[in-house]
Amino acid sequence: MNKMHKIKRILIYGILIIIIVFIAISVSKRSQVEPVTIESDNHNVISEVAHYDKGIPQGSQNVVRQNTVKNTNGYSWYEDTLLYSTDRGIFHAGSNRSVVSKEIDYISFNTNGQAIYLSNNRWYLYSQETTNETPITVQGNNPLINKDASIAASINNSKVVLEEIQDKMMIEITPKGESVEKFAWAYNSNDIVIVSSGNTYLYVQVFNTKGTLKNEAQLQQGTRFLDINPTADSFVYTENGYFTLYDFVEDTTKSIKFDDSYSFSGNWITNNEFILISTNTNSNDRTTDFVWKIDKDGSKKLLVSTVMIPNKLNTSVYLSMNQSLNILPLVEKENSLWIMSLVADGIPQYTDNSPVVYPNERTHERSAP
Repeated sequence: MNKMHKIKRILIYGILIIIIVFIAISVSKRSQVEPVTIESDNHNVISEVAHYDKGIPQGSQNVVRQNTVKNTNGYSWYEDTLLYSTDRGIFHAGSNRSVVSKEIDYISFNTNGQAIYLSNNRWYLYSQETTNETPITVQGNNPLINKDASIAASINNSKVVLEEIQDKMMIEITPKGESVEKFAWAYNSNDIVIVSSGNTYLYVQVFNTKGTLKNEAQLQQGTRFLDINPTADSFVYTENGYFTLYDFVEDTTKSIKFDDSYSFSGNWITNNEFILISTNTNSNDRTTDFVWKIDKDGSKKLLVSTVMIPNKLNTSVYLSMNQSLNILPLVEKENSLWIMSLVADGIPQYTDNSPVVYPNERTHERSAP
């Protein structure tokens, strides 16, 4: 009798183990992310942009030069305080007062007035909120910090390393492709996008800070990824003159067709607004940058062109607005900051901790009866 009970218990336990394993496998399969393949020849073109060879438009917004130390190579806002960097340190715009006085070999700002930088072979973290300058360790190259500066992401060979700055915990993420082309933080969701290259595809993968894959798309080789939006549900890429927005949630694309001669850069400034810089050289070998605001629905507006900016734009600088959302700085190559008003017909001005946009008096005079 006891022997029969033992056999029954063994059978029951065996069946339970099989059920648990089956459930675990089913859950695992459901949780796997299926990559979306985006075909490059299937553009959903919603508008086109003319090729400007003569009669170059200046755009709808006003931009003025900010008197800053030359060779500006980056900036960030802490609320309404504007910081910028050169290879000589970090400064307050307005007064040009130095807050970090070090030779800087590499620097990257987040969107919250914090920077990670390399000086004399040592890594540091600067925060405008605390005004602290803290030595840190970084395992890889070209690090980027997330929005609260708690994690540094960097490239180490063919992997992306996430390092928690306080407790030194580290996660290595191996992307699908053989080499990492680009990585960037989605600042609101605290996810990271890694773009890697394979033989056939350019892989766009979104991971959380635990290294778990959340979304994946495959682009044809020859496309160029630009940026992911702050909640990591949309990204932008370009190819052969097409500027395309892709939405993970809706699995849709919206494309704007530019002339094939344009090159592109830019980033998201809100979850639904992208600043695009399209650069073109005309038949007279004159190079002009065109700064556009493109909404997530595909609508577009030409904000300004660089007709009045001598050296044109440093297009590698990450662009961001102040907390009042009325000023967007641009960086001239090997020169200073320019500040652009995001208020229609406004004249921007920045003094320490005080960005202001004034009405354009000349416009009011012209429109007076």
